[in-house]
Formats: sequence, C-alpha cells, structure tokens
Amino acid sequence: SFNSNSSVVGGAIATTGDMDIKNSAFSGNIAKSSGGAIYNNSGTLNISSSTFDSNNAESGGAIVNAISSEKNKYGTAVINDSTFTNNTAKIAGGDLTVTGSTFKNNSANFDKIAEDFELLYGGGAIYNMGLKDNTLTTINNSKFENNSTNVNGGAVSIVSGNVAIS
Repeated sequence: SFNSNSSVVGGAIATTGDMDIKNSAFSGNIAKSSGGAIYNNSGTLNISSSTFDSNNAESGGAIVNAISSEKNKYGTAVINDSTFTNNTAKIAGGDLTVTGSTFKNNSANFDKIAEDFELLYGGGAIYNMGLKDNTLTTINNSKFENNSTNVNGGAVSIVSGNVAIS
C-alpha cells in the first residue's frame, strides 16, 4: 500500500516506462502539480484490483496519464476492477480503458478558468484531454456515483478523441 506520500508529480509513483499494479491501495497521497497517486508519462500503465482513496493534486487527483514532449508519445492507462473514492481533481491524458471499476465521491473543482477555456476542464471522476483526434477512452461495466465538478461533466469529461461506453 502507498499511504500519505507526497511529491511535485506522482505523490506515490512517477513513471516514464511500463508498469503493472495489482491488488494495491493508494490513500492520502498528494502531488503539488499532477497525479495525486500516480503520474504516468508516456508509458503503459496497467492497474487491476486496486483502490484509490483521498488522493489529491492540482491535476489528476488519483492518476495523470500524460504525454512526453521528448518521446512525443501519450501514456496509456488500462484500469480493471478498481475503486476510486474521495479523490480531488481528475484523471487526464492519453488512451484510457476502464473496466469493472467504481468511481464514487470524486471531485474536480476549479477556482479560476478563463471563459475561452471552460470546455477544457471538468470530469469529477474521469477527465481525458486527449490532445489528438485518435485518442480512445473506453469505459465498460463501471459504476459512477456522486462525482462532481463546477464545470463540465460531473462524472466524465472527454475533450477530444473517441469514446466507447458500454
């Protein structure tokens, strides 16, 4: 388990490579900037049967899935059978697949947003900016309950790319 860790990015873990996380708990981790629990920069992140509770960051309360400017490659995150509760901010980034997971009481609230940029923020539980037309967000057999934001998409906000929900 990863409890009460802190950093500028990736309160518990920051990675630029591929990573598999199974049967793990992330609680009370804080990142000043991005990825309260995990910051994935251009790698493939596979998460299964894990919990994320009360993690916090300016961007990505639980997880940030980012692009590497050096590698010009987006991160990919695959999340299965995991639970996200009481995290503050959002999940953001490249390709994202979520299956059999629960998102409850997560929030993404923004103090100051220029009117021209309002559509670029939101997603109490999941926010995927994409930044490329072929970004894919897939959500299967998952539950969203009591998630909120003060801008767009109380549970999910997808800025660009393709979305498949079943």
